[in-house]
Amino acid sequence: MPIKKRKPKDRHCPITPAALEALRLMEAVTTSDEWWDHHSTLHSALQLMPWEWPAFAYPDEPCPYPARSHAAEHWQTQRDLRPEAFELYRELLKASKA
Repeated sequence: MPIKKRKPKDRHCPITPAALEALRLMEAVTTSDEWWDHHSTLHSALQLMPWEWPAFAYPDEPCPYPARSHAAEHWQTQRDLRPEAFELYRELLKASKA
């Protein structure tokens, strides 16, 4: 039986007004619980898959763990696995300023 090589689907999430409103609310909140509530709304509005969590990553976010610790290495590895999360953040910012 021949092996079928699967190609990843080129998924582009729609940046809707609901997504931009959720982003605006995320930037205005003061508590972590509120931020995650709005993030969940954003995630749904962007029609992302469950494994695409969190929806985006801040490109300039500093590592919260001590340098050269196992946690810091894991944190960086996880960021390296999702470059599209940084791109989505840039696209959201661009759309919110338009």
